[in-house]
Amino acid sequence: MNSSIIDYAEKMFSLSLGAIGTWLALRTFYEKRHQETLDRYASSQQKAYAAERDFEHLRRNQEQMKEALKMFDEELSETREDVREIKGMMVATIGKMGESISGILHRREG
Repeated sequence: MNSSIIDYAEKMFSLSLGAIGTWLALRTFYEKRHQETLDRYASSQQKAYAAERDFEHLRRNQEQMKEALKMFDEELSETREDVREIKGMMVATIGKMGESISGILHRREG
């Protein structure tokens, strides 16, 4: 009878060791998977932040380019007005002299 109790105790001990080993292996496996999931989440959050930051840089650059183009357009308009004014003064001056490139303003002497 002692021998069967010892055999039973050995089997229970072996079974307990197997269960503990399985539990430790599963725990380690799931802890590793959990850590990988957390790392992937942190990485995705970091990438999302970087993408948002890059987008904001692009948006600000576009706004700055809009402002620069607006200023350039205003300066170009002013330059066009100056050129028209100069052209008008040149035409008037040439008209007073009686000469023009096309000959339209040429004085007739006669």
